[in-house]
Amino acid sequence: MQAPRRRRGLGGRDRAPERLVDVQLETDDPGPVDDPHPRRPSAPARRRPSFVLVAVLASLAVVVSVNAVEQRRLAERVAAFADLAGTVPSLDRPLGEAWSMRADQVWRAGHLVLVGDGEGSAVRAVDPGDGREVWTLDRGGAAPVQRCLADREARRAPVVVCARGRSDGGPPGTVSRVVLDAADGTVLRQYPAHLASHGQVVVGRDVVSAEMGEDGSLVVVRSRAVDRSTVWATRVPLDGGRQAGAGAGVLRVENGFVVLGGSTTAVLDADDGTVLGTWYPGGYTAVGSVPGLDGADVRTAPDGFGAWSQAASGARGQTGTWFDRSGQPVGMLDGVLVEPPVSDGSAPDVRLTARSDTGELVATDLSGGRELWRTPARGAHLLVRRAGEAVLATGEEVRALDLWTGAVRWSVSVPGLVAGSGAVTDGVAAVVVAEARGRAQLVAVDLDSGAVRWETPAPGIAPLSERRHDFPHVALGEVAGRPVLLGDGVVVGLS
Repeated sequence: MQAPRRRRGLGGRDRAPERLVDVQLETDDPGPVDDPHPRRPSAPARRRPSFVLVAVLASLAVVVSVNAVEQRRLAERVAAFADLAGTVPSLDRPLGEAWSMRADQVWRAGHLVLVGDGEGSAVRAVDPGDGREVWTLDRGGAAPVQRCLADREARRAPVVVCARGRSDGGPPGTVSRVVLDAADGTVLRQYPAHLASHGQVVVGRDVVSAEMGEDGSLVVVRSRAVDRSTVWATRVPLDGGRQAGAGAGVLRVENGFVVLGGSTTAVLDADDGTVLGTWYPGGYTAVGSVPGLDGADVRTAPDGFGAWSQAASGARGQTGTWFDRSGQPVGMLDGVLVEPPVSDGSAPDVRLTARSDTGELVATDLSGGRELWRTPARGAHLLVRRAGEAVLATGEEVRALDLWTGAVRWSVSVPGLVAGSGAVTDGVAAVVVAEARGRAQLVAVDLDSGAVRWETPAPGIAPLSERRHDFPHVALGEVAGRPVLLGDGVVVGLS
């Protein structure tokens, strides 16, 4: 009689088919009742698979439960900072490319990203969340679009003001000022204009400009963008000298202050034009064609401003004066003010300054008029101020310092860190830029522990060998609560 053929089972071992049947019978039929030695199934052999399955399911349930708890806690932590100006949505996962486009010029306009090309053929307004084109302003015939401005600090800019035409020495009227509704690009007004000699800035629905007056003073004017009616006009004497200096022609509006740069430096209240301070440096350097320093280096914050006006041998002094919003002096600061883009307002009396000569970060208690601490931190860039600590990037390290004591709460090494390339934060983590193997990287650091959460290549950014220039050119920032990355000729929305 031919022996039964055997079948190969799992793992390459032979197993008789009869045994498979026997196992089934042992499970379903215990044998005849009258069998004096009935075969009984082995209990452990039968139940072990059930115990293993239960254990696996239980462990999975624990993992899922722990992850759910952690995710809930993380969401709660992020929600606590959601209303903080400058924060972005949760950074618990690596940022990826949501959209990208080529761009030679990029401007921030409140809730929009304005993108232009080098030819001035058009300016496109882009939603930073999804890259959707909101509206486009084309060049007017042969007139290129020179520049577009909007309120950078407003959560939703009401208008965008663009200069369209030639501004290279042409007569008044060569340039047209085009005022658009920021929501849909509707042209609200267009009229002949000229570019103000000392700059112009858009604040809400108004334009603040500065230019030379007939009496030799500087005239700073705030006017309505659409109908050009004057809100206020202020004359700033130049103390006998023409306006020049390291910041000549630089006008900016921030934190409710108008700051006019140049040999004559002035700070005005943006609401009513009141002059809060004026500084004069004493003219030019020894070489007549080389302008001297500005009257002062002015830095602002929501509750006041500082002015660093001392100079010796053509170099700026390190000691400055801090003023409140009315222009009254509050105290002295050693080093130039450094403020992060995101702050929860904790420890408001502590001001942080940086000394460029010694490379130190200095903390001063303005309420008590005393220095609190100083620490080496050359080239430091503050990322965020929260929970009584300052988080800064310096060298190849990110660290958190106690604002009152200067103690290091945590530090983490970030090889290739590019401290000056900016950062974004959700209040719980901060993402910084690093260079690794010729490529830009995004690195997320937990703000409570300093642990690196994740690291990923910067999406949409070409490796260094493929860029237009031979140096890293990457900037990371936030527009309308969305992270945006600028590269060499490209703008990338992240999510």
